[in-house]
Amino acid sequence: MTEHRFEDGTMWEVFARRKFEEPLHHVGTVAADDAGLAEVYARTIFNEFTWIEMILYPRASGLPVLEQ
Repeated sequence: MTEHRFEDGTMWEVFARRKFEEPLHHVGTVAADDAGLAEVYARTIFNEFTWIEMILYPRASGLPVLEQ
């Protein structure tokens, strides 16, 4: 079994919105080894609302603005 850590590239940030006039909101994260699995996990885990848009970003692609 692969261990997933928040620091590595297996973490995907999930953003979604329920109405076109709303901004995207960060709804959570999923751990997946590829984009296809991340999509399945996000649809399954965050299915409490009828979303009109859901976007995934690999955490590793984030640009640090402030670091300690």
